[in-house]
Amino acid sequence: MFKFLKTTEPIYGNGAIYFDYAGVGIVQVNASHVAMVNTFLDRQVFERYEVLSEPFYLDYESLLEALQPFRFDDELEIVFDFSQDSIDVKISVEHGNKKTYFWQSDELLDGEVTSLPELSGLDNSFELENEDIRLLTKYNSECLRFQTLSEHGLKVSTDKDDRQPTDYQVYMEILIESESVKELKQNARSLYASDYLRNISKTFNKTQTFSIVYGDDYPTQVNFERENGAISGFYYIAPRIESR
Repeated sequence: MFKFLKTTEPIYGNGAIYFDYAGVGIVQVNASHVAMVNTFLDRQVFERYEVLSEPFYLDYESLLEALQPFRFDDELEIVFDFSQDSIDVKISVEHGNKKTYFWQSDELLDGEVTSLPELSGLDNSFELENEDIRLLTKYNSECLRFQTLSEHGLKVSTDKDDRQPTDYQVYMEILIESESVKELKQNARSLYASDYLRNISKTFNKTQTFSIVYGDDYPTQVNFERENGAISGFYYIAPRIESR
């Protein structure tokens, strides 16, 4: 879990992490409400996982702060102990001899984690390799465009944001033929900021495959699975609305 938390830090920033009987979840809505993230780690990911209390919620950045002294490859044992107005966290790790660290926080979140809305109107679905996303976001393109090509499939291409002109533009496109598209119900095109897709791409290796759904000038939902489905989640990214 530690490695996953650290690698998702550039995407999530502030957020909430919750622990329940089924596993661990992370929910984040960024300040501008352009990107929303929901990730779940099934309990089978952990060598040992027990929740003996009601499900509870922690501040994401506070937990990352507690984990700062440790390395990616450390095998950590983390125990949460609640008092009336704070939470004690005991973190044990073996570095030759077993060492134990204590951390206390009053950043326990009250209530439930904000649930992300279910999107309707996402009529087009396709799969895209992370290696392709890395190529598309490698240069200075501000946006990526998803566009259906009628019965011929769809096109993912770089594009510029007319509100933020640049001196030059590297154009790249990937054509996805109709037989490779999972679902294609309507002609649609939408424009999305490259930065969010670039940050998502950095979290995964280049062989990761994303299932992407989108609609006409509508948010896109980028779905992923790892560890044979034990880790799963999705991102919502709001579109850049264009004048046509």
